[in-house]
Amino acid sequence: MICRALAALALILTGCVTHEDGTWVAVGIADRSSAESTFTHEALTLGVEDITLVACPSLAARVLRALSPIRVALSPVGVAYAHEWDRSSSFDARTESMEAGAPERTLAILSPAAGRYCGVRIGLAATGDSPALGVRGRLEESVVDVATNLHLDLEHDFDAPLVLEDGALAATITVVLDANRWLEGVTDEALAAGGLPLERQLVENVRRTLRVTVR
Repeated sequence: MICRALAALALILTGCVTHEDGTWVAVGIADRSSAESTFTHEALTLGVEDITLVACPSLAARVLRALSPIRVALSPVGVAYAHEWDRSSSFDARTESMEAGAPERTLAILSPAAGRYCGVRIGLAATGDSPALGVRGRLEESVVDVATNLHLDLEHDFDAPLVLEDGALAATITVVLDANRWLEGVTDEALAAGGLPLERQLVENVRRTLRVTVR
Protein backbone atom coordinates (compact mmCIF):
# COMPACT_ATOMS: atom_id res chain seq x y z
CA MET A 1 0.00 0.00 0.00
CA ILE A 2 2.78 2.41 0.96
CA CYS A 3 4.71 1.56 -2.22
CA ARG A 4 1.67 2.23 -4.37
CA ALA A 5 1.07 5.55 -2.62
CA LEU A 6 4.69 6.58 -3.14
CA ALA A 7 4.50 5.60 -6.81
CA ALA A 8 1.34 7.68 -7.28
CA LEU A 9 3.01 10.65 -5.57
CA ALA A 10 6.03 10.30 -7.88
CA LEU A 11 3.75 10.44 -10.94
CA ILE A 12 2.08 13.60 -9.66
CA LEU A 13 5.37 15.31 -8.90
CA THR A 14 6.97 14.50 -12.24
CA GLY A 15 3.88 15.30 -14.27
CA CYS A 16 3.75 11.78 -15.75
CA VAL A 17 0.29 10.63 -16.70
CA THR A 18 -1.42 7.45 -17.82
CA HIS A 19 -2.48 6.71 -21.37
CA GLU A 20 -5.92 5.74 -22.57
CA ASP A 21 -6.16 4.48 -26.16
CA GLY A 22 -9.76 5.70 -26.44
CA THR A 23 -8.74 9.33 -25.88
CA TRP A 24 -8.53 11.51 -28.95
CA VAL A 25 -8.42 15.24 -29.62
CA ALA A 26 -9.07 16.86 -32.99
CA VAL A 27 -7.23 20.13 -33.67
CA GLY A 28 -8.58 22.33 -36.45
CA ILE A 29 -8.46 25.87 -37.80
CA ALA A 30 -11.31 28.20 -38.71
CA ASP A 31 -11.30 31.56 -40.46
CA ARG A 32 -13.83 33.79 -38.72
CA SER A 33 -12.76 37.22 -39.79
CA SER A 34 -14.16 40.50 -38.52
CA ALA A 35 -16.65 42.19 -40.81
CA GLU A 36 -15.49 45.73 -39.96
CA SER A 37 -11.94 46.21 -41.19
CA THR A 38 -10.08 48.31 -43.73
CA PHE A 39 -8.37 45.12 -44.89
CA THR A 40 -10.39 42.33 -46.51
CA HIS A 41 -8.45 39.13 -46.97
CA GLU A 42 -9.04 36.77 -49.85
CA ALA A 43 -6.80 33.87 -48.81
CA LEU A 44 -4.32 32.89 -46.12
CA THR A 45 -1.47 30.38 -45.99
CA LEU A 46 0.01 28.48 -43.05
CA GLY A 47 3.14 26.35 -43.32
CA VAL A 48 2.20 23.89 -40.57
CA GLU A 49 5.21 22.05 -39.15
CA ASP A 50 3.88 20.54 -35.92
CA ILE A 51 0.90 20.67 -33.56
CA THR A 52 1.22 20.07 -29.83
CA LEU A 53 -1.06 20.00 -26.81
CA VAL A 54 0.76 21.86 -24.04
CA ALA A 55 0.61 20.05 -20.69
CA CYS A 56 -0.10 22.09 -17.57
CA PRO A 57 2.93 22.55 -15.28
CA SER A 58 3.38 19.72 -12.80
CA LEU A 59 3.01 20.22 -9.06
CA ALA A 60 6.78 20.03 -8.66
CA ALA A 61 7.30 22.69 -11.32
CA ARG A 62 4.85 25.04 -9.61
CA VAL A 63 6.49 24.50 -6.22
CA LEU A 64 9.99 25.09 -7.60
CA ARG A 65 8.84 28.16 -9.49
CA ALA A 66 7.45 29.61 -6.26
CA LEU A 67 10.70 28.85 -4.41
CA SER A 68 13.18 29.96 -7.02
CA PRO A 69 12.83 30.83 -10.74
CA ILE A 70 16.49 29.94 -11.24
CA ARG A 71 16.00 26.40 -9.92
CA VAL A 72 13.12 25.84 -12.35
CA ALA A 73 15.40 26.69 -15.25
CA LEU A 74 18.03 24.25 -14.00
CA SER A 75 15.82 21.43 -12.72
CA PRO A 76 14.64 18.59 -15.00
CA VAL A 77 11.42 18.40 -12.94
CA GLY A 78 10.30 21.69 -14.46
CA VAL A 79 10.12 20.38 -18.01
CA ALA A 80 7.60 18.18 -19.77
CA TYR A 81 8.29 14.45 -19.76
CA ALA A 82 7.82 12.51 -23.00
CA HIS A 83 6.50 8.97 -23.09
CA GLU A 84 6.53 6.60 -26.03
CA TRP A 85 2.75 6.23 -25.81
CA ASP A 86 2.01 9.94 -25.44
CA ARG A 87 0.77 11.12 -28.83
CA SER A 88 0.08 14.72 -27.84
CA SER A 89 2.08 16.04 -30.83
CA SER A 90 1.75 15.66 -34.57
CA PHE A 91 4.71 16.18 -36.90
CA ASP A 92 3.46 16.41 -40.47
CA ALA A 93 4.91 19.34 -42.40
CA ARG A 94 2.51 20.65 -45.00
CA THR A 95 1.03 23.85 -46.41
CA GLU A 96 -2.53 24.79 -45.52
CA SER A 97 -4.18 27.37 -47.77
CA MET A 98 -7.66 28.70 -47.04
CA GLU A 99 -9.84 30.95 -49.14
CA ALA A 100 -11.93 33.53 -47.29
CA GLY A 101 -15.09 31.94 -45.96
CA ALA A 102 -13.77 28.37 -46.20
CA PRO A 103 -15.24 25.89 -43.70
CA GLU A 104 -13.40 24.77 -40.59
CA ARG A 105 -10.57 22.36 -41.38
CA THR A 106 -9.02 19.58 -39.27
CA LEU A 107 -5.24 19.76 -38.98
CA ALA A 108 -4.54 16.71 -36.83
CA ILE A 109 -6.07 13.98 -34.69
CA LEU A 110 -4.06 13.51 -31.50
CA SER A 111 -4.21 10.67 -28.98
CA PRO A 112 -2.64 12.24 -25.89
CA ALA A 113 -1.98 10.74 -22.50
CA ALA A 114 -4.56 11.33 -19.80
CA GLY A 115 -3.75 14.49 -17.85
CA ARG A 116 -4.29 18.24 -17.75
CA TYR A 117 -3.54 20.37 -20.80
CA CYS A 118 -3.39 24.15 -20.63
CA GLY A 119 -2.97 25.16 -24.26
CA VAL A 120 -2.18 24.32 -27.86
CA ARG A 121 0.84 25.24 -30.00
CA ILE A 122 1.14 25.23 -33.79
CA GLY A 123 4.65 25.45 -35.20
CA LEU A 124 4.93 27.26 -38.53
CA ALA A 125 7.80 27.10 -41.01
CA ALA A 126 8.34 27.73 -44.70
CA THR A 127 7.83 24.61 -46.82
CA GLY A 128 9.23 24.54 -50.33
CA ASP A 129 8.00 27.63 -52.18
CA SER A 130 5.32 28.37 -49.58
CA PRO A 131 5.82 30.80 -46.66
CA ALA A 132 5.44 30.02 -43.00
CA LEU A 133 2.60 32.54 -42.85
CA GLY A 134 0.96 34.65 -45.52
CA VAL A 135 -2.17 36.59 -46.39
CA ARG A 136 -3.55 38.11 -49.59
CA GLY A 137 -6.36 40.61 -49.93
CA ARG A 138 -7.38 44.23 -50.41
CA LEU A 139 -6.47 47.17 -48.20
CA GLU A 140 -8.92 49.84 -49.26
CA GLU A 141 -8.27 49.95 -53.03
CA SER A 142 -4.86 48.30 -53.08
CA VAL A 143 -4.07 44.62 -53.60
CA VAL A 144 -1.86 43.40 -50.75
CA ASP A 145 0.17 40.22 -50.40
CA VAL A 146 2.22 39.88 -47.22
CA ALA A 147 4.16 36.79 -46.13
CA THR A 148 6.99 35.72 -43.86
CA ASN A 149 9.41 32.80 -43.74
CA LEU A 150 10.12 33.32 -40.05
CA HIS A 151 10.01 30.09 -38.05
CA LEU A 152 7.46 30.72 -35.32
CA ASP A 153 5.06 29.14 -32.82
CA LEU A 154 1.44 30.18 -32.46
CA GLU A 155 0.58 29.25 -28.88
CA HIS A 156 -2.60 29.99 -26.97
CA ASP A 157 -3.76 29.06 -23.48
CA PHE A 158 -7.19 27.54 -22.90
CA ASP A 159 -9.70 29.48 -20.80
CA ALA A 160 -9.76 26.44 -18.49
CA PRO A 161 -7.51 23.35 -18.49
CA LEU A 162 -8.58 20.49 -20.74
CA VAL A 163 -8.71 17.48 -18.43
CA LEU A 164 -8.33 14.08 -20.06
CA GLU A 165 -9.11 11.42 -17.49
CA ASP A 166 -8.73 7.65 -17.61
CA GLY A 167 -11.44 6.47 -19.98
CA ALA A 168 -12.41 7.34 -23.53
CA LEU A 169 -12.89 11.05 -24.12
CA ALA A 170 -13.20 13.06 -27.29
CA ALA A 171 -12.54 16.79 -27.62
CA THR A 172 -12.27 19.27 -30.46
CA ILE A 173 -9.92 22.24 -30.33
CA THR A 174 -10.40 24.98 -32.90
CA VAL A 175 -7.77 27.63 -33.54
CA VAL A 176 -9.79 30.64 -34.69
CA LEU A 177 -8.09 33.06 -37.08
CA ASP A 178 -9.19 36.63 -37.83
CA ALA A 179 -7.24 37.36 -40.99
CA ASN A 180 -9.04 40.66 -41.67
CA ARG A 181 -7.16 42.08 -38.64
CA TRP A 182 -3.72 40.81 -39.61
CA LEU A 183 -2.69 44.17 -41.08
CA GLU A 184 -4.02 46.43 -38.33
CA GLY A 185 -1.64 49.32 -37.68
CA VAL A 186 0.30 48.69 -40.88
CA THR A 187 0.89 51.91 -42.82
CA ASP A 188 1.24 52.41 -46.56
CA GLU A 189 4.88 53.28 -45.98
CA ALA A 190 5.46 49.98 -44.12
CA LEU A 191 3.79 48.03 -46.93
CA ALA A 192 5.93 49.77 -49.51
CA ALA A 193 9.13 49.18 -47.53
CA GLY A 194 8.35 45.53 -46.72
CA GLY A 195 11.08 43.56 -45.01
CA LEU A 196 11.44 42.29 -41.46
CA PRO A 197 9.54 45.11 -39.67
CA LEU A 198 6.44 44.38 -41.77
CA GLU A 199 6.77 40.64 -41.18
CA ARG A 200 7.06 41.14 -37.42
CA GLN A 201 3.96 43.33 -37.42
CA LEU A 202 2.08 40.62 -39.30
CA VAL A 203 3.14 37.96 -36.78
CA GLU A 204 2.27 40.20 -33.82
CA ASN A 205 -1.21 40.83 -35.22
CA VAL A 206 -1.80 37.14 -35.85
CA ARG A 207 -0.85 36.27 -32.27
CA ARG A 208 -2.90 39.15 -30.81
CA THR A 209 -6.11 38.24 -32.64
CA LEU A 210 -5.83 34.46 -32.25
CA ARG A 211 -8.56 32.68 -30.30
CA VAL A 212 -9.05 29.05 -29.30
CA THR A 213 -12.28 27.19 -28.55
CA VAL A 214 -12.59 23.78 -26.88
CA ARG A 215 -15.66 21.60 -27.07
